Amino acid sequence: MKYLNMANRIQSNNKPETLLTMIDLSGSMYTDDIKPNRMEAAIMANNEIVKVKKRSYPDDKIGIISFQTTAKFSLIPTHSKDIYNFNEVINDTGLEGGTDFTTPLELAHNYFSGKTVNPGNSSIKKILSSIFFEQSIVKYSPIRNENDNSIKRIILLTDGEHLGKGNPVKIADKLKGIGATIDCIGIGGSPMDVDEELLKQIASRNQDGSIRYSFIGDREHLLRKYSSLAHHLRTV
Repeated sequence: MKYLNMANRIQSNNKPETLLTMIDLSGSMYTDDIKPNRMEAAIMANNEIVKVKKRSYPDDKIGIISFQTTAKFSLIPTHSKDIYNFNEVINDTGLEGGTDFTTPLELAHNYFSGKTVNPGNSSIKKILSSIFFEQSIVKYSPIRNENDNSIKRIILLTDGEHLGKGNPVKIADKLKGIGATIDCIGIGGSPMDVDEELLKQIASRNQDGSIRYSFIGDREHLLRKYSSLAHHLRTV
């Protein structure tokens, strides 16, 4: 699939994909306008991705980035055939409240660029913990992307607005520049719950000019959307 400009231009083929799916874990995600609540619906949708990938693309990798003001890898990129107990990895342990789109995108950019990253967030809290506590207590297992040949995909799901100081559009443009495709999903009771204008700027564009952004207000539609996104991009 080709995109309109240099920032968005990539091609998809039969290469394996590495898909990083980002889940907003801010407090509003427990609102129950999407049953049973937004958080559970998001987890169910990501389970759909795992099911499709296991069935059709077992060599694809899936990584889960959880975010609030900070971000972390809840699941380091793992072959779909090797993913079990998916629900247990999604939690807000170590995150700091609020919503910041920049932090998960930066984490994805560092990973896709081949930089070594920590699975946990890089907040000042962790830096201080590493100074004042025993090293045996604060343990990290740095990870690095060793497969630069895979197709790079991102799905960012949120029910709110960017409240951080950074510019997520700049980071999104960097990701597109290294060949990543970004889908943005807004969820909630109304499109007014999210910053649609910003999410559309973060999202990639298709060759026909359509933007890879959707607002979804019910669980069934969300499950269908994620099942569709689990499939490889089509070459045109």
